[in-house]
Parts: sequence; structure tokens; C-alpha cells
Amino acid sequence: MPCCFPPALNAVLFDFDGTLIDASEAIVRAFRITLDADDLPDGAIRSLIGKPLTQMLQQFRPLASPSQIAALVERYRNAFLPLAASHSRPLPGAIETLAFLRGKVHLAIVTTRMSDGAVQMLSAHDMLDAFDLVIGLEHVDHPKPHPQPILRALAILGVEARRSVMIGDTPDDMKAARDAETGAIGVTTGAFDTRALEKAGAHHVIASLTELDVLLRQPIEMAHRQRLEFSAP
Repeated sequence: MPCCFPPALNAVLFDFDGTLIDASEAIVRAFRITLDADDLPDGAIRSLIGKPLTQMLQQFRPLASPSQIAALVERYRNAFLPLAASHSRPLPGAIETLAFLRGKVHLAIVTTRMSDGAVQMLSAHDMLDAFDLVIGLEHVDHPKPHPQPILRALAILGVEARRSVMIGDTPDDMKAARDAETGAIGVTTGAFDTRALEKAGAHHVIASLTELDVLLRQPIEMAHRQRLEFSAP
């Protein structure tokens, strides 16, 4: 596990919900439809965002059988997808950050949601073209906090973990990043504060993505200089 933030960067991986996109309104509405519970508290749902959908549903239906949970997953997806584009929004600094990073490093999404929902929202907000790759729940056997989703993304991109960073809003993101041996940047635009993200292993914690360009500028420039030196005759 690296003790320090990577000095040179070739890839930046992003969590999705609570990091790049706020889809909490769509998620809350879809959960209430799925569970036939209009009075389900917002906070109870929002506190679970970032977990795999099956785990979220099990919190509200702990006695449900696997087949019942599977049926609820399908019902949720049917409720969520029509709401996704109209009831989601890019978080502050997301679009500007992608504009700054695009063309300088590889960019990927590593999310615990199914990739189709992420792709739909990224497309709706004109953000999809910035990314080389979207790794969703269906692409791995072990979701975050396991490092497998990050390692799969890096293997496809052909980038070493020590030259990569994961950005996310949950302790699961930070743990996955540290276990994958990438840099770990926490952002407090989700349900967790600085203390929780640092405890989970964040190298840095920022209040929003608007702070990211300053934090990443030097490591990106270092990687660029190294590429020039390597290619020089």
C-alpha cells in the first residue's frame, strides 16, 4: 500500500454517484416507487447511496428472499431509468474538471451501479465523451470496497496503479483505492465528511471537484515530462 500520493499521473478514475453526478432525487423517487413507500425518509435512502443496489434494498427488506430481492432490483431499474436524466445533475466542478483533464490522462468511471444508468446520465449531461471506459457492477465479481473494479479498469487502460488516482465520496471508494495501491482522493459532496474519508485512507480530501485541477496539475505535468524524456532520441 503506497504511503504517498502518486508524483506522476496517467489515469484518473472517478466514482459516479455523489462524486460526478447527483442522482439522489431520482434514486429516492425510484426507491419509494419500488417499495410502495411514499413516506420512506430521504435520509434513510441517501445514506446508502454508493452501495450496490441489492445491499440497499436488503436494508429495507431484510427478510426478503434472494428471488424477492431480484424482483425488487428489476422493479427499481424500471422506475429509475426513466427518471435518471431529468432528475440528476452534474456536481459543482464536474464539467470543468473533465475539460481540464481530457486529453491529458486516461479517464474512467468505476461505479457500483449498473453501467447503463451511468452512461445514460453522462450522455444526458454531455459528459460521456470525456471517458475512455465505464466499469459498472456487471463487469466485476466483487464491487467496491474490493479493489477489483479499479484493477480491472487499470488493466484495460494499460496503466500502472502507482500512476493512477481514484476519486470518490465514500469510505468504500477510499478503501478500494488504497487496496488497489492507487492514490485516493475523497470529496465531501456525498454523505461522508472529511474525517470518515481520511479514516478510510484518503491521501487528500476536497470539498468539491473545483479543487481538483490545482491538486492534480503537478502530477499530470510530471507524467508529461517523463513521456517527453522517454521519447527523446
